[in-house]
Amino acid sequence: MPLQKLVTDITEFKCLGEEKLYLNPTLDLYNGEIIAFETKKRPTLELVMEPLRETIEIIKNCATYRTTIHSDQASHYQHKEWVKTLNKNKVFQSMSRKATCADNPSIENFFGILK
Repeated sequence: MPLQKLVTDITEFKCLGEEKLYLNPTLDLYNGEIIAFETKKRPTLELVMEPLRETIEIIKNCATYRTTIHSDQASHYQHKEWVKTLNKNKVFQSMSRKATCADNPSIENFFGILK
């Protein structure tokens, strides 16, 4: 079902000189669609919160089943604001085992294709 199982992560792009750009997409495993994303020059908390807010709005309007969002254990996804937002909106949080990127292959594959 759409919007039932979502994955997210952060990737870094090296730009000209010392510049970097960070991307945080939310991917729906149902059809491989990116339903929300954010880019920033720094990996701030807002990099993950803005796509989460967009995702929750989409879920509120369209989802018929419980939604699970899977991520790694980066500090962004353990932050109290992230966790509180998930709980408040009844979105189940799933996290990879520590230092195991193979636990989130769909988003890692997306990043590989994108890069």
